[in-house]
Amino acid sequence: MQRLSGRDCDPALGLRHSKCQQSFDHDQHIERLRPIRATLSETDFWQLQDQRRRREIGGPAEDPHLAAYLRAKLADARIIPEPEARRAFVTSGRVVACRIDHHLPRCFRLYHWTPPVQRCAISTGTWLGAVLIGMAPHQIVTFSDPEAGFRRIEILHINAEDFLPADNRHSRGFHPADTIHSHL
Repeated sequence: MQRLSGRDCDPALGLRHSKCQQSFDHDQHIERLRPIRATLSETDFWQLQDQRRRREIGGPAEDPHLAAYLRAKLADARIIPEPEARRAFVTSGRVVACRIDHHLPRCFRLYHWTPPVQRCAISTGTWLGAVLIGMAPHQIVTFSDPEAGFRRIEILHINAEDFLPADNRHSRGFHPADTIHSHL
């Protein structure tokens, strides 16, 4: 007759083993989501922490996949002073020109909680906003999570508002091809 070990007899240990396996599976999922290392300002880091908490299971805006992505992004993030971040990286309040998948370039103004009056505003609490924040010009990110709704993002320009004609700042979005010819 085979003798059972103490571990096999204790249901609490079996439950603990099950939770460890779930935690391992969750960590593997985060590894798959792990983005290219983001560079964030201190303000953006703490605001994204709040966005992540809101999206955790049981949070007011539950989205566990987005919460896992934000957790991975924040775990690897490099934090730099606000002025330096605003000059070189996508931060909240900035206008970023980007190409999503293979569509025409678009312009978005990122925000954390209160949307600006301008059109084309995108919250950092959405998939697109979460991926964009902390990226650098000319950086390309490929994405495999089907929850995101896109597969590839390329940053074309940060502070794209500087290149927008005044009548286009509140319109459908920025199409760099439209303004390149006007500056030649």
